Amino acid sequence: MIDELAVRNLGVLDASDVELAPGLVAITGETGAGKTLLLGAIRLLTGRRADPQIVGPSGEEATVEARLLVDGDEHVASRRVGGGKSRAYFDGSMVPAKVLEERVGPLVDIVAQDERMRIANSETLRRLVDPHLAPQVLAAFDEARAEYERLRGDLQAIGGDRRVLERRQDLLAYQVGEIRRAGFAPGDEERLQVDVSRLRNAEEIVEILGLAHQSLETARDAAGSALDLLRRAGRLDPTIGHRTAADAAALLAEVLGEVRAWMEGISHDPDLLEATERRIAELRDLQRKYGASVAEVLEFAENAQTELTRLESLLEHADELDGAIAAATRRLEEAGTARREARLAAARRIAATAREHLDALGLGRAVLEIDVAGPTSYTDGDDVFSLRFASDKRLGEGDARKLASGGELSRLVLALRLAGGRPDVPILVFDEIDAGIGGETALALGRKLAALSAGRQVLCVTHLPQVAAFADVHLVVRRSGAHAWVERIERDARTEELSRMLAGLPDSDPGREHAIELLNLAGKG
Repeated sequence: MIDELAVRNLGVLDASDVELAPGLVAITGETGAGKTLLLGAIRLLTGRRADPQIVGPSGEEATVEARLLVDGDEHVASRRVGGGKSRAYFDGSMVPAKVLEERVGPLVDIVAQDERMRIANSETLRRLVDPHLAPQVLAAFDEARAEYERLRGDLQAIGGDRRVLERRQDLLAYQVGEIRRAGFAPGDEERLQVDVSRLRNAEEIVEILGLAHQSLETARDAAGSALDLLRRAGRLDPTIGHRTAADAAALLAEVLGEVRAWMEGISHDPDLLEATERRIAELRDLQRKYGASVAEVLEFAENAQTELTRLESLLEHADELDGAIAAATRRLEEAGTARREARLAAARRIAATAREHLDALGLGRAVLEIDVAGPTSYTDGDDVFSLRFASDKRLGEGDARKLASGGELSRLVLALRLAGGRPDVPILVFDEIDAGIGGETALALGRKLAALSAGRQVLCVTHLPQVAAFADVHLVVRRSGAHAWVERIERDARTEELSRMLAGLPDSDPGREHAIELLNLAGKG
């Protein structure tokens, strides 16, 4: 609960320090006195956005500080706004405002006037119903949703659209297969160029080789004659050698053998020429697609095979993912269905209890139902809540926002909050949502708010004396000109305030008598 609240220069609130207590805390005051500023201070402590315009005229900074008692522990939260900045503190340490949102926010539930227009929104109804579900039901859905989203993320990480991956796989497999079927190796381009040149010029080459062969034969014969003459001279003069001539003759014989072999190896084969030219054309086609040389084409095939292997592994994983996603989808749908059924059961209980509260609040013949409709699939949607209402069973029911009057909406909000209020929130704040309520209904509302405050702290900005009479702590916001302050009142001062609220005259004897009667009725006299 909020044990103490200190406000400085917040709008027209100059300097106010008030001590609170458990139970029902009523906040009253003249219209325009600044009652909602006190709740604005609490909003700041929950980490909500700070409007620079809330800084009052008594300085350049507005400050709010509260002592909180939570499960026997004491904490201090504060907020300073000024100079276009907002500063937050928790237990004496500077913290981001988000820390207040995380530490103080869950302790406080604020029900403002604008909730009359939001009460039938799907998200508002969800927040009303879900706290009444078994934690394991919500956890099972959250876990199933997280697993489904994780697997979908994995699928996106490997390329998203499987058809794109498969088309890429087909292209790579075709490219690798085309290059490998061609069977080219390093040096093939040069060899083919030689082969095609030889085949195209076979007749001319043979003719030239024939002439060369004849010349070599003539040279060989001449070399043989010269060798014989040198041998004869050597017999006459041993100093005359003939080794060089012998080597020349042997070399000529060897060359003649090579030329003869070349001539025999060359043939004019049109079919072989055509096949070789096709082979060159095939190579040129591969080079046009994959690289300027055989080496580049083979390198392309090597890289494509590496990518193909990786892609096949990814697709194999994708096959596993498809199965995993299908299973995760089933679990998500089952968890969603179980959660929707639990939500429907909780919604029926809340609606039934709310109808009992509406009966006490003067709408005994009202129809009130909370519907929960599931999506086509929980993979791309969520439950949608709706509120059906009719002020009388004989009337057609429909959207509460369209069919309920202002006063009926106020009572709807109160009834639903009383029926479905979050049991885990120790501080509940009502900001003048009792508009359009009076008489016996107002008295019933006071009793209900008092009952609601058992075991928690309920702060209520109200214009109803019937509600204020049930308060355990009564705060009054007073204003003089541009300055306002907050007082905690008791005994005679409280009687005067209730008289003012009843008759507009704090010193009116009938008003005071009625105020005392209210306090006695509420057990606060």
